[in-house]
Amino acid sequence: MLRYWLHCAVVMPDHTHMIFTPNNGETLSRIMNGVKGSSSHFINAAVGRKSHLWIDESFDRIIRAGGLSEHAGRVAVAVAIVG
Repeated sequence: MLRYWLHCAVVMPDHTHMIFTPNNGETLSRIMNGVKGSSSHFINAAVGRKSHLWIDESFDRIIRAGGLSEHAGRVAVAVAIVG
């Protein structure tokens, strides 16, 4: 089962913005650990290095999802991941 429903993502040179709705039982911490871990693995492999990529924190905000028709009334999370 998927951990979250990704509504949109924007990848910038030094950070990423995501808006997603966690699926039942998933925590923001677990989702972010998965996103940061897998993206670090693929980026480091692509550039041929093994190093820390993301800072330990993320900046998150809760959004009430009334405007997202498929998920009306559910909560979405906006996250900026800074490298």
